[in-house]
Amino acid sequence: MFALLLVLAVAAEPQAKAPAPKPLPPGQLMVQLDTLHCPSCAKQISRNLYRTPGVMRVRADLKKDQIWITAQPKKQLDLARVWQATQLKDAKPVELRIGARTFVAKDFEKKVEKTAQRPTRQN
Repeated sequence: MFALLLVLAVAAEPQAKAPAPKPLPPGQLMVQLDTLHCPSCAKQISRNLYRTPGVMRVRADLKKDQIWITAQPKKQLDLARVWQATQLKDAKPVELRIGARTFVAKDFEKKVEKTAQRPTRQN
């Protein structure tokens, strides 16, 4: 009888949630990629990111498939541009973290569609 009560008590306990990731420091962004398998991919992504206004520093972690970005002080980064800059043929971004917020691909699909649909000016 005691064993039955113990089993029921253990089964009734709520499942422990995974702890939320710590917020990133101000001015830091982290982009998680599906795969970052070689240094040349990391170099290409870094090149793309340095062309993005407001990016001060980029470093890659090949083991964790992550790109860490430091923003310039007092500059606003366009997260959609950062997302696009991290897309390669072989490496696709999965999530982007800034502060305590996390963004995924569906958050950027609308912005990409809007920029693609802008009419071009013809003289």
